[in-house]
Amino acid sequence: MKLKYPNGRLLIFNLLHQEDLRCNEALVKGAYALGLITKSDSSPNGNAKSVDCGSPAILKNIIRTYFDQRQPNMTEEEKAKSVEHVLAQVNKDISDFKTEIGITHPNTAPSKMECGNLAPATFDFLLQHLQYFA
Repeated sequence: MKLKYPNGRLLIFNLLHQEDLRCNEALVKGAYALGLITKSDSSPNGNAKSVDCGSPAILKNIIRTYFDQRQPNMTEEEKAKSVEHVLAQVNKDISDFKTEIGITHPNTAPSKMECGNLAPATFDFLLQHLQYFA
C-alpha cells in the first residue's frame, strides 16, 4: 500500500521530535489530534512499556477504541473481527514497507532508531485502513 497521508505522517514526526514522545505515545496522541478517537475511560494507553513502533498492543488498542467509539451499532463479534482485520492489514503494510525501504528483518520488532522512522508510516497505514469504516 502506498503512503497517502503526508499531514498525518508529519504530525507523528513532529510529536516524536518536537515533543520527544516515544512511538507508541505519538501514535495515541496523533489519533486524538485527528479525532480518530476521543479520550475516555477505555482510551488506549500511550504509556505502554513497549517502545516498538507500531506496537501491536497499542495499535490494537487504538483500533478497538475507534470501533467502540465510532461504530456503536456493531456487535462485539463484528468489532472483534474488524479489529483483527484492520490490525492484520496494518501489520502487513508495515512489513511490506520495511522490505521496501531496505530493512532486512521486516517481521521483527524495529530497533528504537527504526521506530522513529516507521511510526509516521505506521500511522499513515492506520488512517488508510480505518477510512473504510468512517
